[in-house]
Order: sequence, then C-alpha cells, then structure tokens
Amino acid sequence: MKVKNFKRLSRVLEAIFKVQSIIVGLMAVFIVIGLITGMKQDVVKSLNLSVDGINLFSGGGGKGHLANSDHYLALCVSGFFKRGVQSYILWQAGIFFSIMRYEKQPFTLTVYRLLRKIGIMLIAVDIIAPLIYYIIINVLMTSGYQIVIGTFTAQSVIGLVIYFMAEVIRYGITLQKFTNDVV
Repeated sequence: MKVKNFKRLSRVLEAIFKVQSIIVGLMAVFIVIGLITGMKQDVVKSLNLSVDGINLFSGGGGKGHLANSDHYLALCVSGFFKRGVQSYILWQAGIFFSIMRYEKQPFTLTVYRLLRKIGIMLIAVDIIAPLIYYIIINVLMTSGYQIVIGTFTAQSVIGLVIYFMAEVIRYGITLQKFTNDVV
C-alpha cells in the first residue's frame, strides 16, 4: 500500500472510530436519561442491553425474587458502565489512527501503550460490566443469590488480539533499537 493511500485510510478510520465513539457516548447519556425519567424498560429494550456471553462460572442459591424494575435498573447501570468505557475505547482507537496518519514510524512506545491500553480495557469491561450487574442483582434480591464470574464474548477475543498486536509492536521497537545500535 502506498503511503498516500495508507494516510487516507487512516484518516477515514480515525473519523469512523471517533463518530462511533460519539454515538456510543450518546447511548450512555440516553441510559442516564432513562434512569432519571424512570423509563428503564424502554431503554433496555431500545438499546438491547443484556448480559450475554459464555459464562465461565455461574451459580445461584435459594429462590430469590427480583422485580422487573430492579432487573432493568441493574441492566441500565451495567450498560451505562459498558457503553461509557466502550465510547472511550473507540475514541482511543481514533487517536491510534490519527497517530498512524501523522507519524513516520509506526513502531513507537506511544502506539504500543495505546494498543495495550485498548486491549486491556476491552477485556476488563467484558469482565467488570457483568459483575456490576450481578452485584446489583444480589443486593436487590429478597433472598438467595445469583452470580456469574467471568464472561467471555467476542469483545474479549478482540481485546486479546489487540493486546497481542501491542506486544508485537513492542518487539518491533526492541528490534528497531537493536538495529540502530548495531549500525
């Protein structure tokens, strides 16, 4: 790929990720508005908020009762956290493509740190958002408990791949430094 085409593609991807970040951020604001106005059920249905994924460990005990409004409250709070962090991650991805557009050398510590942060945050939000949901559920249940520790979705896989790419870039930085020292 020619450098001119690479920079053009980086500009387009930067714009796409930053627009997506704004849209996902507006979803988080919509969740807060739904919580304030009491339209939790409408927010959950319109934004398709759920706690999906492959559960690594799940358990429960007793026959606890949970009102639908409490269920929607837990989904909204965990959804707000998840959408807020996803908005930040998408903004950071836009910054990554901005760096790719302006930097002459892609193997820099800034790129490594940014990709590593994005990968870790993708994995962390995939673990923390369901934990928030289940903590709220357990606090609001009348008796019994319900817990899922560790969910695994496509977002976690993408986070692992991005983290691996960051480590490849770190290795490239060390090779680049080695060749500069040898020459």
